[in-house]
Amino acid sequence: MALALVAAPAAHASTLYGPAMSAAQIRVSQAEGVREIIVKRDPGLSAGQRAALRAQAGVSYLGPGPLPDTELDRAPAGGLAAAVAALRGDSQVQYAEPNGEVHAASVPNDAYFADQWALSNTGQSVNGTSGTSGDDIGATYAWPHSTGSGVTVAEVDTGADYTAPDLQGQLQPGVDYVSSSNGGQDQNGHGTHVAGIIAAVQNNGIGVSGVAPGAKVLPLRVLDASGSGTIDNVASAFAYAGQHDIPIVNASLGGPSTSQTLVDAVTNYPNTLYVVAAGNGDANNIGYDVDSNPFYPCDIAAANLICVGASDQNDQPAYFSNYGATNVDLFAPGVNILSTYPTGTSQPYAYDDGTSMATPMVSGTLALMLARNPSLTAAELKSDLLGSVDPEPQFGGLSVSGGELDAAAAVAAAGGDAPYAAPGDRQLPEIRGSATVGTTLSASPGAWSRQPASYSYQWQRCLLGICVPVPGATTAAYNLASTDYGTSFEVVVSARNATGSTQAISAMTAMVGLAGQPLTSQPSANVQVSPTARGGAPATLTHARNHSLRLTRVALTGRRGSRHGQAIVFTLSGPAQVQLTLARSAGARGTARAVLHLELNARQGQNRYWLAALLRGHRLARGQYTLTVRAGARAVILKLTV
Repeated sequence: MALALVAAPAAHASTLYGPAMSAAQIRVSQAEGVREIIVKRDPGLSAGQRAALRAQAGVSYLGPGPLPDTELDRAPAGGLAAAVAALRGDSQVQYAEPNGEVHAASVPNDAYFADQWALSNTGQSVNGTSGTSGDDIGATYAWPHSTGSGVTVAEVDTGADYTAPDLQGQLQPGVDYVSSSNGGQDQNGHGTHVAGIIAAVQNNGIGVSGVAPGAKVLPLRVLDASGSGTIDNVASAFAYAGQHDIPIVNASLGGPSTSQTLVDAVTNYPNTLYVVAAGNGDANNIGYDVDSNPFYPCDIAAANLICVGASDQNDQPAYFSNYGATNVDLFAPGVNILSTYPTGTSQPYAYDDGTSMATPMVSGTLALMLARNPSLTAAELKSDLLGSVDPEPQFGGLSVSGGELDAAAAVAAAGGDAPYAAPGDRQLPEIRGSATVGTTLSASPGAWSRQPASYSYQWQRCLLGICVPVPGATTAAYNLASTDYGTSFEVVVSARNATGSTQAISAMTAMVGLAGQPLTSQPSANVQVSPTARGGAPATLTHARNHSLRLTRVALTGRRGSRHGQAIVFTLSGPAQVQLTLARSAGARGTARAVLHLELNARQGQNRYWLAALLRGHRLARGQYTLTVRAGARAVILKLTV
């Protein structure tokens, strides 16, 4: 056989070396003062040829680079982008890139950072309430890539305290629409709290950190000392921000009355994003549906408006937060939020709750995104923000995105980057189907943060506390055969993104029985799980987790009509999936009818869920209901009057 050999064409540099830093990213580095460039040239160039390269690009030689055939050059002040473009355009240069700074994803040294669960939730107790590890916006993953440098956020609020220690250097001269003699100084506290959430100074050894500590805040005071203001002032502030090309406006305010003036003030400036609060509920401080009971400006139908609801330390909708499947875009942390406050002390800080606190979480994240990629339009920022939320079932039907703010994912999306961390497990995989020989079990992947790109499955057969991977059982379905009789199954799901993978294990099924003869105890006759995989290779043995889960102290607390309403509380001996079933009590004509079924990923210890949040979107007729709480092998039935 004759073989024809041809030379392969030379690969383009981007093919050899991966994606190059974009022009927008280089401009960001230039704005941050970066001037050094790492240049990889073709091998074998003479000293004169290398000097000619530098002269043509207008750079000076600093020294050898870190790798063979590389050197470190320096661009003139403000000339980084032009120099990199010139070097990349030379056929003798294989790549040229800014010698930018890298930062460790470390914890800031701000004194009260440990109390800022929204930025980094380790399960710590904050203001008397314990959270769930990982239920945060992922700020520490985002900060090595962006701090919001160069971005200004307009704050339409009660002004800001220009003397607050953590706001020094963070506030630009603002505009006061309430009093010409006040200069925008906060006389209420609300605006100072919001400003700190957006951009409080980081790593100054005191106080707190803002979501975007490198950004600046422009206070536009429209609310007086009592926290009240007029539509005229709000519209004026909205227009001012739009006229001055401010890219992001935070408005943690609202009311039940619509206004064409406000609509025009938003829609007249499509290049500005207006981030507004969803509102904090009715007279009983219980959230309501803004789709049917409007709250403005949240309900303004504008492409450049983002409406934000509030969530708590355990990724549950805050009991007070308004919601709406068509008008509320996403949820963000808004309970037990520590931030700056003008109390007159040397280091004033305070906790506060509200969608007013959730809104600046989103505004700060948008500042991070825009600093990461200054070329993004308002429409692209909003699309990347909502496309990167952490989707969770408890937010389903309560917002447009069905999820909660994920700053790390949003910044990565804005920069076109791979996720900054491996996926995080939000809800365990679940096995569906009857544990009966001849049937098929199917596995759901569960819920994950940080945008998994793929999932893989490994079924495990369990007997006498030992679980062994089943060779070849690596899809989302498993067919139960006669050899599986008397064993149980669990599935290991691996979620992967470009950064890495994380595993989660489902709960174990019941023991496999025959049709019509389910097993209730471990069989004793000749059922074995071989510790050797097919082909003689040793199998991996894993100890099954303790499945003797205990569900205790199940009760309804509170009372109807109170400020918080009623809550279901229960205690678990370990983390588990809990099923809540609400059914209309049986009448004279038949059996009970299920009207609601929820599955919650509950934590070890005491759990509390507000019924008002669980029942959102469900209109229940008055009457008697049964509420069943099921975890592991135990179920508790409670009586509920609606």
